Amino acid sequence: MAVGHRDRVRKRFQTDDINELPEVTILEAYLHSIVRRKDTRALADRLLEEFGSFAQIVDAPIESLMEVKGVGETVASQIKMLPAYMRLYMRGKLMCHEIISNEDEAGEVLTPYFIGETNEVVYAMYLNNMGKLLGCDRLAEGSENAVALTVRKVLAGALKYHATGVILAHNHPGGNALPSAADIELTKKLQDVLFESNLTLVDHLIFDDVDFIALRTCIEHGIWSSGLDYLGNGAR
Repeated sequence: MAVGHRDRVRKRFQTDDINELPEVTILEAYLHSIVRRKDTRALADRLLEEFGSFAQIVDAPIESLMEVKGVGETVASQIKMLPAYMRLYMRGKLMCHEIISNEDEAGEVLTPYFIGETNEVVYAMYLNNMGKLLGCDRLAEGSENAVALTVRKVLAGALKYHATGVILAHNHPGGNALPSAADIELTKKLQDVLFESNLTLVDHLIFDDVDFIALRTCIEHGIWSSGLDYLGNGAR
C-alpha cells in the first residue's frame, strides 16, 4: 500500500473532527498500527462487511475474526485487546472521583469496568464513612449467565482499604439488568455479613450492555420488598 495514503489518513486524524470520520476510516487507521505494508482499507471493508460495525468487530470471537481474509492471530489478538485498553483508559480518568455520593456517580465510575466483558464479572467499590473512593477491585469472573462470589473476598478488600462501606457491582452481558433470585439472595447474605462486621453495603449495581440499575433505588421506590429494606442505611 502506498505510504502516501497512510500519511493522508493519519493527517485526517490531526486536522478533522474524529467524530465526523467514517467508521471504516477509523478502523483502517487502527489497522495501520498492526498491519505493515498491506492494504488495510480493503481489510477494514471486509471486517465491516462481515460483522456490521466497529463494536461488533471488537465483540466477535477471535476464531470468527481469523476467518476473515487478511486477519491472522496477531491482528485478531490486537482487536480483542481494544476493550481492555478502553477499560484502562476510562478507569484511569474516572478514579479521580474523590467522593461517591449517589448511584449515578457510582455508575459512572463502574461502567468502564464492564466494557467488552462477555462473561459475568463482579467488582467491589470500597468507600470510607465520608463516601471517599478508596479502591475498586475485581473479585470474580464466571460464565455468560452466572458468577460465584464468596463474601470472604469482599471482606478482604474492606480490610485492605480500611473501608466502612461497599458498593457491589456485576454485569448481565447480553441480557437486561433486572436482578435474578440469585442476585437478591447474594445481596441479602452480603449485607448481613457486612453488618456483623460493622460495614455497610451501600448498594448493589447491576449492569447490562447499555445501562444499570441500583437495588437501593428499587427498594426505596417499592419495586422490591425482599428483605433488603435497610440496604445502605448501616442499621437494621
